[in-house]
Amino acid sequence: MFRSNDEGFELNGGLNIISWITALQELYEKFDPNDLECQKRLICEVMKEPEYYGSAAQKFKAGFQYAKYLEVLSLPDDMRELLDEYLDANARSEQNKECGDFFNCHYSIKDSFKRTFSGNGL
Repeated sequence: MFRSNDEGFELNGGLNIISWITALQELYEKFDPNDLECQKRLICEVMKEPEYYGSAAQKFKAGFQYAKYLEVLSLPDDMRELLDEYLDANARSEQNKECGDFFNCHYSIKDSFKRTFSGNGL
């Protein structure tokens, strides 16, 4: 269950609650959910290494493969444009460049997780 140690409290999987709070605080402070470039960078980084982010990200990647089939549906123009942008971010994840090279956003979930969870087995 829970146990205390010098670094805070750990859950069954060994992940430190303080680390999660730190990661979420950084996400809240630095990630702009209204900025399309930031949304696309986040998608790109998670799609590039879904195994790093856990089973939810791996399921997201698998589900995202079906998103391209939504293009055949009659979607409103603004939804179609957003879908195209997200599919572009997904396609960029398969290239041999860093996602930050494509998308102008200061927040990197990859960098945040590496800083916060290095050594925690995530």
